[in-house]
Amino acid sequence: MRLDVLPPPEVDAIYFWTATVRRPGPSYRDLLGLLSADEQARAAGMRNRVDRVHFVVARAELRTILASYIGGRPNEVRFRYGQHGKPELAEPRGTDLTFSLSHSGAVALCAVGRRRVGVDLQQVRTALDWQALARRFFSSADVEAIEEMPKSRRRRAFFTCWVMKEAVTKACGRGLTLPLDSFSVPEVGRLEGSAWVVRPIQVPQQGYVAAIAAEAS
Repeated sequence: MRLDVLPPPEVDAIYFWTATVRRPGPSYRDLLGLLSADEQARAAGMRNRVDRVHFVVARAELRTILASYIGGRPNEVRFRYGQHGKPELAEPRGTDLTFSLSHSGAVALCAVGRRRVGVDLQQVRTALDWQALARRFFSSADVEAIEEMPKSRRRRAFFTCWVMKEAVTKACGRGLTLPLDSFSVPEVGRLEGSAWVVRPIQVPQQGYVAAIAAEAS
């Protein structure tokens, strides 16, 4: 993936990129070369070949996108990591640029902006016992809202709620340390008592749901 140099995002704008992360044939080795040494080591430690390929391609896409904003080459992009592992640009020329990356199945989603942001993407899986997961990990308000939906829409509603919650944990940098049942998500809008706005977003690939959370503006 090659991009021209892009202007910095406007303060109130967030840009989305989607990509297919299936094995790209002979170019896979080239994409692996765009990653840092620690990313390559992380990929090498993945036993599942499909997961390894998806990780490498998604990270290479992210580096290419960020390099198009801050200049330089994708393999020159440097990250630093927060207390709970949230990545940020470590370079002075890109410190006001924020981003978030998610990938599921054969698709990756990236968001770029200039305020704290988180995105999550999930493939809607028909074999998943979503009811058990919702009752175990979601708040009672979330479960009630899903169960009030028509039966044919409940599975997708579960996945939509899931990605909205995951987007919030990524945006605030808490990750898995923020229990998913500690807050409830609205269909669209600001989280109650919070400075975060969360909403589902559409991706062009069929069979996926996605969401974004960002600082209110």
